[in-house]
Amino acid sequence: MKKKCPRFKSADLLSGYLLLFLKDNPTHGYSLISKLKELGFEINEPTIIYRHLKKMENFGFIYSKIMPSDEGPPKKVFFITDLGKVYLKEISENIKNRVKVLNIFLEKYERSAEDENSNSVN
Repeated sequence: MKKKCPRFKSADLLSGYLLLFLKDNPTHGYSLISKLKELGFEINEPTIIYRHLKKMENFGFIYSKIMPSDEGPPKKVFFITDLGKVYLKEISENIKNRVKVLNIFLEKYERSAEDENSNSVN
């Protein structure tokens, strides 16, 4: 029996990146948004990211603390939890499975294109 590819949503990718960033270094929301933008995420409304962080905090994947800042007022800094690390691993496995499925598609497509070219009459 073939292994079913799990459903993958863009919110999972967003969660994965946020957790990965926090695993490397606890930080505040603005820094997380900057890192996402560097990767090419289009973030027109930063409140979407803050709502996502709040949702992840409600699920127990992250927690936050108000920390003093050298630059201006104190900032809310986010940290990954052990449960967040488990979820990050799950997201990683889902991405690996999705990549396998996508690679199979691309291989089949390329073979069909080659077959089409070899069967065509010029």
